[in-house]
Amino acid sequence: MEIENKSGYCCKPDINCGKVLDSKTLSMCDGVDIDPEGIEDELVAKIPVVLAEKDIQIDIEADIKLKEKYYEIKRIYKDVYLTQCKLVPVEMDNEPVGKLFIEGYVRENIEYASAECVKDGVVSGDIRHTTVKVPFSCVTQIDYDTLPDMPNKKQKEEYDFTCQCPCDQCKCDDIKLGKLDCENYMQSITDFAEKPFCELEGTRIYEIDIQQKRCRDEYGAKVYDRLKEKLVVYVTVKVLQNQQVRINKEING
Repeated sequence: MEIENKSGYCCKPDINCGKVLDSKTLSMCDGVDIDPEGIEDELVAKIPVVLAEKDIQIDIEADIKLKEKYYEIKRIYKDVYLTQCKLVPVEMDNEPVGKLFIEGYVRENIEYASAECVKDGVVSGDIRHTTVKVPFSCVTQIDYDTLPDMPNKKQKEEYDFTCQCPCDQCKCDDIKLGKLDCENYMQSITDFAEKPFCELEGTRIYEIDIQQKRCRDEYGAKVYDRLKEKLVVYVTVKVLQNQQVRINKEING
């Protein structure tokens, strides 16, 4: 049995076309604003401190092969993700600087019109999509706005005792002065600091897409199966480190 609605279309009564299950209007909830209280005296806090911030340019060239032959690219959506952001402190010309190792990828969702049927200048097909990840990696130098709190290297010190015949091997009637061979004293010192970390502040992408590997069928239609991209990606990265900072009343306002 089919039912004809007012618009003239027929549909079977058991077909679920969607419906609103529930709807309600919510009332306003009253509340009271509370002024936050804090410590007014001088205090010491451990907070993220900005070491440096840099806008990094990354140039990428990618060759992408799609699943089907296509007639044209409809649109491409791009997002940038970082999988690694590591700071290595170094010295150049006796000045502390940082080498920032960056790795990540550009995730692209490519929508294209496939060329399944071509005849007499008419191209027919479906709108399809392919999602790919275009990887990148680079190293950039950063100049510090605030110096990082770097731990001291592990120190190992050894002390020797002078011999005053405390060992069983030493005879009491011998006079022996110098290094004690049967005892020694050592100490090891290691300082720790918070590991620097990164925040991704923003990205910008400039690109040109070039159709590659043009295929001509017997009707002379132009279809493609590969896409070559040239990307200029700008990644704004902020490098931070948790440091112990003294906050006094005057700075706090």
